[in-house]
Amino acid sequence: MRAIDQSGNPVSGVSVSITASPGSVVTPTGTLTTGGDGIAGLTSWTLRPASGDNTVIASSAGLAGSPITFTATGQVGPPTQLVKQSGDNLTGLVGATLGTPHVVRVADAGGNGVAGVTVNWAVGAGGGSVAPGTTVTDGNGLAQATRTLGGVAGNGTTIASANLSGGPASVSFAVTGAAAGPAQIVKVDGDTQTGEAGSTLPTALAVRVLDATSAPLQNVTVSWTTTDPTGSFPSGATSTTDATGLATATWRLGGTVGTQTAQAAVGGPAPAVFSATATPGPISPTLSTITASPGAIAAGVNPASVVVTVRDGAGSLVSGATVVLSADGPGIVTQPGSPTNASGVASGQFRGTISGPKVISATVNGVLLDQTATVHVDPGAPAVVTAETSQSFDVRFGQNVTPTPAVKVVDAFGNPTVGAPVTFSVASGATTLTPTVGTVAADATGVARLTNWLIRAVGTATLGTLNVHNQLVATVVQGATGSPINFAGTAQVKYSPDIANVTFLPDFNGGCSATGCHPNNGDLSYANIIASGWVIPGDSVTRTSTQNRLLAKISGATGHSGGTWPANVVTLFAAWVKQNAPPN
Repeated sequence: MRAIDQSGNPVSGVSVSITASPGSVVTPTGTLTTGGDGIAGLTSWTLRPASGDNTVIASSAGLAGSPITFTATGQVGPPTQLVKQSGDNLTGLVGATLGTPHVVRVADAGGNGVAGVTVNWAVGAGGGSVAPGTTVTDGNGLAQATRTLGGVAGNGTTIASANLSGGPASVSFAVTGAAAGPAQIVKVDGDTQTGEAGSTLPTALAVRVLDATSAPLQNVTVSWTTTDPTGSFPSGATSTTDATGLATATWRLGGTVGTQTAQAAVGGPAPAVFSATATPGPISPTLSTITASPGAIAAGVNPASVVVTVRDGAGSLVSGATVVLSADGPGIVTQPGSPTNASGVASGQFRGTISGPKVISATVNGVLLDQTATVHVDPGAPAVVTAETSQSFDVRFGQNVTPTPAVKVVDAFGNPTVGAPVTFSVASGATTLTPTVGTVAADATGVARLTNWLIRAVGTATLGTLNVHNQLVATVVQGATGSPINFAGTAQVKYSPDIANVTFLPDFNGGCSATGCHPNNGDLSYANIIASGWVIPGDSVTRTSTQNRLLAKISGATGHSGGTWPANVVTLFAAWVKQNAPPN
């Protein structure tokens, strides 16, 4: 497992909780901590002895992608064990074929049944025969044969043998031929009980062994077996009939939820078969799990699938359980449509609307699970753009606009769209941008801001209003409401120092006749220029000999000998007049 930040850099010191499926053993256990490379790893993982899937779940609250589930499938190993499954200590009439077969189980070192192993059957003692002479183990590793007793009363054996990975192996079944023997075995009590998987049923199993005349038989050995390898008989795998022909045994169910069977056999007649229903134990909040996939989703788009697997304290899958999901933040939780299935699984969904990590919890039959799943909701596509600063600026020539223009970009749910590209470009005016006609990525708050916007100095002014009304355009992703956004920067002109100190005024002062197209006595003070009608505040359009007389010079009026004004001077005066000829 590796923890990284939003830029992909490793993060150390992050706690990672490790949970292994029942039977699996991991080293180390509990909580791991990421190192300098952001990695937290196990030293070892030993699968449970039984074949099938094993899982290790690594989770860290608040991180996108958490939890992570690792799966390993345990395969059946080579055959190493040959054991008697059922059909031992059988008794029947001499010369008769026993109604209960001999059954062996071939297993690997972990006790898993191994299919496809050849088992040879032979009569060891007592005469008679066994059929078939050769069988092959089924998918559960089981193979069986039926013994026919010899014609002489007494004890005998049946031998089962197989070649295992470690060499030949054999087991011996005991049989007894009797002149008069059991003809019937009938159930008396203990059938069709219900109990928790792994528990001992409250009522003992009971059978009665009878002869051909239905008379009870005493001192007959009854063998008790169950098909679930994890089931057992605490009172013993065999019992002996009493004077009434009765034999009993206590039955502890195996760990598999559902129907289980047990049988009582004596040999001659067919065995008595009992059934029981194994129900799940109490929900285990520790062994039950919850996962969410994918671990990161876009706001309001595709949901994450939330899967809850319910187990009891023995690790058995629990079907029929009611699962209720909840989230610790805004979002839409879709509850499972039905209780847990035969695999103990119930599935729902989570769709987020507000960005950030959301922790999903599950309650099963009122029990809150220890484990949670985290879904990180990322912002959706840019949907709305707004101006974060004023869109209108008044700036002096040669100065920077402050604060620099900024826009905010959010998705349809108001989440800041981190990294959304915003392009700023100059539409008009003599200005300089940083970055120059470039793209700015929105920050963690969804704001994209220019580094710098400089209104150039008056010396670079051009004819008209290009250096007075500066237009800046911010464009976000096409289709976003509010895009593009326009920003206007107006260069403010002042009499001092922009007007009073321009170098052309002395030239102008000496370039007209005594009857004057300039202020009397060369007085270029603001008050005299206004009082003499050389400037009409607010009127930058009318340029006759009687209005805005300073601007009239460029029209070639009679008596002017100073030549045509430079374009930047015309722009400067026109802007100053239009801005109402401010005195300062």
